[in-house]
Amino acid sequence: MIDMHIHILPEVDDGSRSLEMSLEMASVAASTGVHSMIATPHCYRGLYENYASDRLQHIWDRLHSALHRHGIPIHLYQGMEIMA
Repeated sequence: MIDMHIHILPEVDDGSRSLEMSLEMASVAASTGVHSMIATPHCYRGLYENYASDRLQHIWDRLHSALHRHGIPIHLYQGMEIMA
């Protein structure tokens, strides 16, 4: 199963508040049959400006590495939730 909409990147919007919370979210998802997730941080000008950036890439890389270090079998993809 693929989770196509999850606010799993820590501290970027109203989703995960920490790396630990993100790892717990991924672990629970994996235990229910999810094998892939598309991280979709809110992207809304003036509120959550999560456009492609070095900062956002660093946060994604950190989570991606932590998933592997902790043996959580989730493939993580980059996405965005654009509010219109």
